Amino acid sequence: MWDVKSVERFFAADHHILSVLFFRGWSVLAGSLTVIFLPLSLSPVEQGYYFTFVSIIGLQVFFELGLNQIIMQMVSHEFAHLVEDERATLLGDKYHIDRLTLIALFVRKWYLIASIIFATLISLLGILALKKNEFNGSTNLMFIWIALVALTAINLRLSPYLAMMEGMSNVGQVARLRVIQSILGYLLLWGVFYFKGSLYGLLALPFTSVICTCYFLKRHSQTLRWISCRELNELVNLNWLKEIFPLQWRIAISWISGYFVFNLFTPIVFLYYGSVEAGRIGLALSLFSSVTAVGMSWVNAKAPSFTMYISLGENEKLRNLFWVVFHRSFFFIIFVSILVIFSVATLDLFNARFILRLPSLNILIVIALANIINSVVFSMATFMRAYKEEPMLLQSLTMSLLVVTTIVFVGKASLFAMMLSYMLLTLAISLPWTIYLFRKYYLRSNRVNEYHSI
Repeated sequence: MWDVKSVERFFAADHHILSVLFFRGWSVLAGSLTVIFLPLSLSPVEQGYYFTFVSIIGLQVFFELGLNQIIMQMVSHEFAHLVEDERATLLGDKYHIDRLTLIALFVRKWYLIASIIFATLISLLGILALKKNEFNGSTNLMFIWIALVALTAINLRLSPYLAMMEGMSNVGQVARLRVIQSILGYLLLWGVFYFKGSLYGLLALPFTSVICTCYFLKRHSQTLRWISCRELNELVNLNWLKEIFPLQWRIAISWISGYFVFNLFTPIVFLYYGSVEAGRIGLALSLFSSVTAVGMSWVNAKAPSFTMYISLGENEKLRNLFWVVFHRSFFFIIFVSILVIFSVATLDLFNARFILRLPSLNILIVIALANIINSVVFSMATFMRAYKEEPMLLQSLTMSLLVVTTIVFVGKASLFAMMLSYMLLTLAISLPWTIYLFRKYYLRSNRVNEYHSI
């Protein structure tokens, strides 16, 4: 009989990793079904607005600026020295408890300001875009846009509290929350599509996210509330300029660089080859990105543990844990990528109509290789960032400039040349550069001068 323990042993994963894996897997399935429902439920004009709104909302990365990851790391660093009792209070060195209180107060102020600025600027951007283009049902469209921005701003405001809970070893609980809110959100989205609710479906996911997150925090954040209500020792401080900003601006630039790189292919293809080819490339990129996201669950779920081991000086456990989750992640991504390529090739032999929605097989193989290489880069970056540093800044900036320049010029030759150039840049520059940086951090963790070859 298969029970929870048997499943954990089979996947070499604990309940935290399994929760994240389930969330990623569900997201891939739900996203695939939504891609099928969209053309059946929306007109071509509505579909254009759907993806335009989603793209603009994605600009929230410019307002978070990588702070959630830093919060998780900082909380993990302090929480490693504390113990949580049955009354949801923390026991241990008062200094570390005070530091957690300061972090909670800081994120409350930061995200309040960030969410207000986001709501104001992004609302205006969308309104200007709507007024510039002629459309039917302008009142409804304007309402949908304002509601979408407002719900996204609320989720942005709540997001640091989930990051803090992950830092306090609640990765599994937060992952289960995201599974529940994702399931409810997609069910609501499909229901709106089924009853011809059109673009109102855009509100389904952020709406359920707000409701579920508020309920979750009310039920499970007693420790956070206890931390926030404590009296502080005036001698303990949190210096944003010295402790957070040096890492935050580096992560922010890295993330923004990645945002431009991974979101530029589809519009460039659209510009050069039209909407049909853009849809094919977009679907292929989304498919393999989903595979990578699922595979990275092993590594991402253990990111707080990396930080805790570093804080406690348990370097051998740090290295052993990294290699265990890295191997599981890497080989999963390779296996599923091969499975996808094989499935597409098989369907192609039978002239299945679904194949018409994807690019040619050689382009799919190139995209799969690029994502496999990127999974190594992402895993090593997670390990290095556990030290509360951002060594990937120059690498990210360089890669973004090279990729953008290359695909703009090479893309005119052919779609295959565009994707091949991206894969080769990833293989020849991004991967070796990342391995070089990773070796420095890996040897830094090797306090007993053991030799480890990577």
